[in-house]
Parts: sequence; structure tokens; C-alpha cells
Amino acid sequence: MKAKLSLAFFLVLFICSTISAQSVFHLKYRFTNIDDTTTYNAFLVRFDDGTGFYRVRFFDDETRQEMIVELPMEEHYFVEKDGYVDSAKLYFKGHDPKIIAGDKTLQYFPERFWFKENPQTGIYEPWAVTSPDDQKFVAQGKFLEADLLDLHDLTKELVLQYFTEEDGFYDNLFETTTRGLTSTEKATKIYLVAVANTEDDDIGTSCLKDQTRNIKTFTYLAEYLGIQIVTKTIAGGNYSKVNVENAINSLNPSPKDIVVFCYSGHGFTIPAQNRKFPNLDLRPKPSDSYLEYYKNVEDIFMAIKNKGARFNLVISDCCNNDPNSSNTVGSDIAQTRSSGLGWSMENCRNLFMNEKPMSILMTSASVGEKASGNTNFGGFFSYYFKVAMENYFSQFKTNVTWDEVLQDAKKQTISKAELTYCDKPYTPQNICKQHPFYKIL
Repeated sequence: MKAKLSLAFFLVLFICSTISAQSVFHLKYRFTNIDDTTTYNAFLVRFDDGTGFYRVRFFDDETRQEMIVELPMEEHYFVEKDGYVDSAKLYFKGHDPKIIAGDKTLQYFPERFWFKENPQTGIYEPWAVTSPDDQKFVAQGKFLEADLLDLHDLTKELVLQYFTEEDGFYDNLFETTTRGLTSTEKATKIYLVAVANTEDDDIGTSCLKDQTRNIKTFTYLAEYLGIQIVTKTIAGGNYSKVNVENAINSLNPSPKDIVVFCYSGHGFTIPAQNRKFPNLDLRPKPSDSYLEYYKNVEDIFMAIKNKGARFNLVISDCCNNDPNSSNTVGSDIAQTRSSGLGWSMENCRNLFMNEKPMSILMTSASVGEKASGNTNFGGFFSYYFKVAMENYFSQFKTNVTWDEVLQDAKKQTISKAELTYCDKPYTPQNICKQHPFYKIL
């Protein structure tokens, strides 16, 4: 047996199960540099935002009991001794183990599951496993099996090796009956206004990624719910302050409808205004004065809220500092292959079809900060917002709230910014600071 650590822990099952945002692995491994003949089996779930959890099952020779331990995990890139970040290697660090079955006094040292980027595909794949103890000795392990699972692989026989029939995971996967929308709910419409500065020389490609992703996400959501979506796109030669104002003024939602406004482009603050939320740079041409062609996103939010829809969501992915600054470019986001699992109708309803009126405004950066992204993923905030939202669409989540979604998007954006440099030279002093914030009314 590995050395063990006793710790009482209550873990809310946190699993993302969307078409693209969840990877489920079944792992079998042993440790080779310690006196331990135990074979460990792990059920590991990784989300696109780098979080997740795993359950480990093994037989404890000392207590002669079958053990199951559950641990949440967080993703980290490997950092060399000289401080260099090796983005080709990452590991998932388990923490706060909870004994699910077996000896409750068992001590357990969390694993670190290592993944390495496949240079041909850019996908990260299982590579090795380690487990540091409290004396900093590192047990080195190797995988005997490392399989990516899809929905067909998640049989009752396999799931019951790690969960009981009373577990929410099992119940939602095999026993849940779906409650469809009522005839009144089916009359709901989503009004989507997607604004992106796609022709900007610096960030146009990134903004197009954001806009395309937003349209795809909310179109799929409408199709999944069985409701209509009305989309207004403002981009390219159509990008202007006038067109944004006209799009907002023309909105005429009913009291049961949903309005979503997404912006991706340049943003700035004017210190004399003393406003927390950014001004959106809506110049038709770069040579125009930004002081004549801007709108504060909070004013847009209030104008949309006053239209009287049941649910309003306004998000902006842009800088919130000097108007002459530019967005920062960061490295790609690590990806693992998807297991292709589905959404929960109940969770989608809780977030978007809740009877209680709600309006949300969220932006990607606090005053004085830049927004980061790249041409492959678009704005990092936009990406993590989408992933966080889909995490909570999961059929394995219960009692989901928007505050959980927004906090998740905020946390992951902050973490990604800490791996991005805002200026040269690439020193710790120039690491980006990006703190999204929001309000709910």
C-alpha cells in the first residue's frame, strides 16, 4: 500500500458532460519504486477548463478491505527548476481525499496524473502517475491501461465499481426520466445579439472565434430545449455603434423570453467617468475617434434589462484599461479528447427557463487590466464562460445556479492569465492580471 492520509471531506460531485467539454478516463496503474504490489483503478473525469475529479478503487492488504477514495483535482503545467513552463506536459493534482468505501481511518496520498501533448494531434494523452508523500518522497507509477470512455462504455457494471445505485452519478446516468417543456415554455424565444470586431488587424480572428462559438452554443441550446432563437449578428462591415444601438432598440421580447448580448472586441476605461465596467470600442473605422463611437456595456445591460424579458445575459470580452492598449496573446488551452456525453434538460431549465426573472452582466477584466486570448481559442474569458456554462448543463449536476457558473468562469480565466505575459521581457513581473467580475439583478 501507498502511505495514506486521513481527512474528512464533503465533495459535491463536479462533472462536466457536454458534447465537447468532458473527458472520462478509466486508468489502471501500479507504483514501481516502492514496496507496493497493489493495482489501482481510477475513474477520472476531466473538464475543458482543467478541473475535474477522480475515484480510485483498490484492495487494501493491511485492512483486507476494498477501498474507494474520491478526490477533486486541478490542472497544472509542468514548471522546470529555472521557472520555465513546459506546456507540453501537464498534470492533474488530486487533493482532499474522501473515503467512500472501506476503512474510514485510512490515510491516502493524492496522485498526480501526468498527460503529455501528442505533437501530431495537439491532444494531451495519459503518460504517467506519481504520488508525493508528506516527506516529499515521490512514488513513481506507470499505467497498465489508460482508456478514454464514451457513453457506450459507461455500463452499469463499470459504474458500479466506483459508485452505488444511490449515488447521484448513477441515478442521473441510468434512472433519470426527462421532463419536457410545457406548451407555455415552448413559446419562449432566445434573442441573441452577437457583436464582434472581426476586421481588426490585431484581434479580428480571435473575435470571430468568439462570435462563432457564441452563436453555435446558443443555437444548440435553443434546439436542445425545443425553442426558437432569433440571432442578430454585428460584425465585419456591419460593425458600428449605430447598428448596436439599433439592434438593442429593436428588441421586443415578451416577459417569458430570453435576451443574450455577447461582445468581443476592444474595450477601454475613462478614469474621469469612474465606472467599473468597460466602454466598448464601436468605431466603424480605426481612424475614427473612440470618444465618439463607444458605449459602456453597463448602459447596454440596463437598456436590455428594461425591455422586460424574463432572463437577460450580457457578456463582454475586452480590455478595461487605456484605450490605446491592445489585447494580450496567450498560449493555447490544453485539450483532451471528448467522451461525447450529453446535457441535462433539468439543469438547462434551471439556468435558462427559471420562472424567477434574472439579469446578469459579466465582463472579462477589471479596471486597468487587459483581456487575453489567441487566434486558436479566441478570448480566454469567452472560452471559459462557455465551458463553465456547459459544465453546469451536465446531467450529473444538481441544483445548479448562475453564481456557480460565473465563479467557475472567473476562476479559470484568472488561472489562465497567470500563464500569460502582458509585456516583454517574459519575466514574473510582466505576468498578466485579469479578473472578470459580474453582477446579478
